[in-house]
Parts: sequence; structure tokens; C-alpha cells
Amino acid sequence: MKIAYDGWLFINKEKITIGVLIILFALRLGNSYLVEKLWGDYTLFYQGLIILPLLVFVIWVNQKSLHLLQIDKPFILLFALSSFLLCFYFWGSIVEYFLLASLLLFFRLLFDENLIFERDVSLPKYSTFLFTVIGLIPLILLGIVIESLSYFPNLFAQGVTETTWAISVRLWNAIYEVMLFWGILWMALKKWGMNNVAIIFIQAVLFSLAHINLFPSKAFWITMPILGLWLGYLASRSKSLTPTTITYFVYNTVTTALQLALNSSS
Repeated sequence: MKIAYDGWLFINKEKITIGVLIILFALRLGNSYLVEKLWGDYTLFYQGLIILPLLVFVIWVNQKSLHLLQIDKPFILLFALSSFLLCFYFWGSIVEYFLLASLLLFFRLLFDENLIFERDVSLPKYSTFLFTVIGLIPLILLGIVIESLSYFPNLFAQGVTETTWAISVRLWNAIYEVMLFWGILWMALKKWGMNNVAIIFIQAVLFSLAHINLFPSKAFWITMPILGLWLGYLASRSKSLTPTTITYFVYNTVTTALQLALNSSS
């Protein structure tokens, strides 16, 4: 009976995860193609109300096999940090309760020694560190550009609240998209027997389609596919979502700051 129950649970766990993947991808495409028509100014609130519980639910359902989602403890820690920061801005709303519930699950996972976080192919610690550092290179380039423009927004002058808010939103966005494209989608495509190279290209295409709202930008056809391929390579090579999340977070932060700098100088 125990074996039958485990088999039944595994089958349903897989179907549930695929179902959540379809819902999340549909919401992501809808928010991109319809731009502000889907949720308008309440985008982040509805992400916290709908998308956050779905992501946490996937982690809870797959908590005995998180390595298949390329989820490790550092990624769980980043997710917990994002939830903690967002708590301050959704205090008193229903989203706050989802965030607090996610924190309880994350802390339990972080201190549960029985859960499987091992990667299929372990890399030396310096390799993961190297991948993360490579993701920080744009930050260095940004410093050079800003210096040449003689412009740098004083974050502390804007207040800690605004700075923390900007960090919280970009960290959450990175976690959401990385887990969707390089966590859940990765596991689904692996289940269907695809090899890593094919998966990376499929992820890059879907990632670009999810950012179709950037189509008017001349750089869209270059930056999005390359970024998608690079992030997919990081996840595949490290067997972890952590370097990919940090890299994408830095990319979003840097490009936003650079755009502000260019707009200010014009």
C-alpha cells in the first residue's frame, strides 16, 4: 500500500507541476502581450496574490525532489529574502499572509537535512562563484558609463524605502522568471526526454516571447535571445538556479539604472 501511494503521489505531483507551468506561462505571456491591460498598476499585487502561491506550491509539492527543478538551498534563501523584503510593502493585505506562509516553508526547507538538494553533476565551488562573478561584469561596465555621463542617482538621498523597494521588485522578478523558465520548464522538458542543448534553445525562445513588450526596442532581437541562452547555460552548467537568479537580478538592475542615466543625460 505504501508503494502504491508513493507512485500515485508521484504521478499527480508531475501532473500538478505541469499544470502550474501552463498557468504561469499563460499569465506571463498575457502580461507581456497585453502590457498594462491585464493587471494595470496592480501587477505586483496580483503577482503576489496568484503567482507567488503557485511558485511556493510547486516547491512544496516537489520538496522531496527539488534537485529536478535545479533548486538548491541558496536559491531558497534568495526566495526567502525576497518574500521578507516584500512583506514590508504588503503589510496588512492578503499578500502578506502568503509571504509569511512562504517564509515558514522556506525556513523549514533550509534546516531540513533529509531533503535532497544535491545536483546531478556537482561543480567545484569556484565554478559557481565564477558564473556569478561573470554576471556582475555589466555592473562594472555601468560604472564606467555613468562616470562618463557624470551622472549617478543618489539612492540614499531617495530614501532607504525606495531603494529597498527597487531591490525587492527586481529580486522577485528574477526569482519568478528564473524558476518558471529554468526550473519548472526545465524539469518538464527533461521529463519529455529532451537533451540540454535543445532545452536551452527552447527556453531562450520562450523567454524572448515572454518579453515581446520590448519589441519596439532595437536591441530586443539581440539582447533577449542572447540573455536567454546565457541564463539557460548557467542553469544547465551549474545545475542550480542560484547563479542564474543573481545574474538576471543584476542584469535587470543595471539596465534599469543605465536607462535612467541615459534619460537623465538627454
